[in-house]
Amino acid sequence: MTSTLPSYWRLSKTHLTTLENCPPLFQKKYLEEIQFFSDDRNEEKRKWGHLFHEKMQQYIAGLSLKQILTDDKWLNQSLISLISIIKSDLESPTILTKKAEYTLYYPFENFLFIAIYDLIIIHPDRALIFDWKTFDKPQKIDKLIDSWQTKLY
Repeated sequence: MTSTLPSYWRLSKTHLTTLENCPPLFQKKYLEEIQFFSDDRNEEKRKWGHLFHEKMQQYIAGLSLKQILTDDKWLNQSLISLISIIKSDLESPTILTKKAEYTLYYPFENFLFIAIYDLIIIHPDRALIFDWKTFDKPQKIDKLIDSWQTKLY
């Protein structure tokens, strides 16, 4: 007897946002798998955000602040600022577990919803979920509340 695993459509906040904002782009990018090129400015921002997330993962994994700093002053300032804000949460004696880049999967019918938390800290009575944002400007609260990422998480 052969068993088959269910086939799911994998959906992240990026997929859902693209589908909501531009269904034709969703079709071309995810259904037809057409590759798009990004401009250099967007690629630079993406790389900076990726490096920021990577450095925070390293810090949460146990490297010291000194070990994660780079030659980029703006990146270092951003890392130092965020770490100073969350340091007490990271060092709480009641932590049961903490995970950086924690992925949660939720199957629903033929869909597999995916959430990736930048940091999750579990205490006996609560969980703290963090998601770093590396936008140029802070987002408006109503936009954040209504985002697919907030809804999905």
